[in-house]
Amino acid sequence: MITENAEQYYRIPDWGAGFFHGGKAGHLWLRPTKDPLIKLDLYDLVEKVQNQGHFTPLKFHFPQMLQYSISKLAKSFSRAAKEFNYSGTYTPIYPIKANPFAPVVEAVLAAGSPHGIGLEAGSISELAAIMSVAKKETPLVCNGYKDETYMRLILTAANQLDRVYLVIEKFSELLIFASIVETTKPAKLPFLGIRARLHTHGTGKWKESGGDFAKFGLTASEIVEACDFLEKHGLLNRLTMLHAHIGSQVTHSRKVKAMVEETGMIYAEMIRMEVPIKIVDLGGGLGVDYDGSRSSGEFSINYTVTEYANNLIFHMKSVCDQQEVPDPELFTESGRAITAYHSMLIVDVMEKHSLSHSMSVDKSIEEEDKVLVDLVETYQLMNARNLVEYFHDAVHMKEQLHTLFSIGVLNLKQKAIGEQIFWNIVQKAIELAPRMDQRPEELEMLDSLMASKYVTNFSTFRSVPDADSIGQIFPIAPIHRLGEVPVESAIIADITCDSDGKIDRFADISATRSTLKFHRLKNEPYYLGIFLTGAYQDAMANSHNLFGTPDTFFIEVTGDNTFEITHHVPKDTIADMLIRNGYHPQLFGEKWGRDADATEILNGSTYLHRIPTAGPEQGTRPVSISIHIDQLDCPRCRSDIRAFLSDLPMVSEFKITENHLHLTIASSELIPHLESLLKEAGFSVETESQEGN
Repeated sequence: MITENAEQYYRIPDWGAGFFHGGKAGHLWLRPTKDPLIKLDLYDLVEKVQNQGHFTPLKFHFPQMLQYSISKLAKSFSRAAKEFNYSGTYTPIYPIKANPFAPVVEAVLAAGSPHGIGLEAGSISELAAIMSVAKKETPLVCNGYKDETYMRLILTAANQLDRVYLVIEKFSELLIFASIVETTKPAKLPFLGIRARLHTHGTGKWKESGGDFAKFGLTASEIVEACDFLEKHGLLNRLTMLHAHIGSQVTHSRKVKAMVEETGMIYAEMIRMEVPIKIVDLGGGLGVDYDGSRSSGEFSINYTVTEYANNLIFHMKSVCDQQEVPDPELFTESGRAITAYHSMLIVDVMEKHSLSHSMSVDKSIEEEDKVLVDLVETYQLMNARNLVEYFHDAVHMKEQLHTLFSIGVLNLKQKAIGEQIFWNIVQKAIELAPRMDQRPEELEMLDSLMASKYVTNFSTFRSVPDADSIGQIFPIAPIHRLGEVPVESAIIADITCDSDGKIDRFADISATRSTLKFHRLKNEPYYLGIFLTGAYQDAMANSHNLFGTPDTFFIEVTGDNTFEITHHVPKDTIADMLIRNGYHPQLFGEKWGRDADATEILNGSTYLHRIPTAGPEQGTRPVSISIHIDQLDCPRCRSDIRAFLSDLPMVSEFKITENHLHLTIASSELIPHLESLLKEAGFSVETESQEGN
């Protein structure tokens, strides 16, 4: 039920974190620095980019949002240190696994330079990538499992950069490191860190990253043994970092507190063992409020960046004071929090698939077709009082319909008519169910059952792979028509040849929902934004069905709806995808036989060329009508009828002026049904005019 405007319905103020807001002409606007004078109309941006020959899907990155996120993080720690008299410094570290795309890493380095930002590698490939972009003064943390080759590259990096930290994830890595040092006797060694396997574990999807059975880290006994080993080999003076991590997207602040206290105690004990620890790296975990609920749900967080910084500083300070040890320098590896907001995907809805076509239910029915006659009577007689009984009857009749077709009693046309009557019964049940005092369990899923599929020109596997793999929720909203009431319950289906290529989990204030209301499609583009896609989606993307990366733009917003494209990464062509998967495009051209056509196809997009958006359902003609209702001078009544109409599938658009409703419905045959529903809801109605569209 929608009783508020579309901006509130999509909860843009909640998940938008001040970056997004509705604006002129019902368009969605972006303020990448939260400066009200620096803003951009996203619909206008898409139109201008498409006028340059680049079509949806479109990926946009906004480096100014990276700068804001890094600055917010650094300033929060600076304020917390001042408030709690913390003497240690703070360094933000960006783990490039969050988004290893070179332009993103370079933008992070540029944005984080004033705050001394560092980088983190979790593999030899990531280390090689970092070495190609890092500056001499860039702090570098090397995590992940390591073999001799990875170790040797870390030693090479230590000769190029001032602060390189080799973090020991398992005891055997010490043996490899000591052997290399003994045989090569390098002039400069990296600093060493030890990752502690904490008893504390996180919350949410990644809670198993911490705890006693975590994949990484040394136990308490292994830490003691490692310190003894390093001292024996004359390397203890290089051990300057203690590392800990309890998982990405920690949803509850109490877990942050527990992690800091446990890590702080290990640090204090290592200081007492005369280990020269100077830095405590508290890893990742700073979450993102994807669903806007500000809760401890798995895709939200119940704390802010400021509260996170206060938590870390306060509890580390408390442990250090209690144990009488110096305040260490703090690192955090907050890749998700740094990158999530800065990127979005804009997609175009191509068409709608729907089970219900709002056909008249009494056409082409012969009296001897008893099951069809019974279905028609069920549709006509069903009301809020007999809804459950009649709905059960309809379900039974649908099974009977299938049986009669299977044995040849009904032909295909009769089966088609019967199925359509049944789906119209389901649609009517959806309209009647909200007026029941107690809604039965079997009716709870009707809205999901009848939801339309908005077929959208993109691949979930390529652009938002976590939506399928872990059920990640991403905020989704149209970037225009926010001044209209969305009335079509739908899920999003992509264009891959895979039934899992869909989004059917959406954010809600208290839980996830299986459908979201969108606007009815017109014969014009309908653009949806999928937001907060900057973390992990580029890295986890795959080429299922050989769909490639979309056109990608890095945008700097320069003023009031002015922008500059600072970098463009062209989309993958069909030829690109063939080569990447071991094919030879020239063979396609030879077999095709027409060089010009073959070249055009090979150089073309892996996505669909835009076709007209689905308009009226086949066989129906939408009509606009004006209805006089006496009660509309009452504000509460206006609110009630707005909520009532937004739940009616037959209504595509409506507006209220004085004592009149102006609305568009699927066909003129539905006018009596609409009038009946309004009267049952307690409204006095009189249809004054109608006009076919």
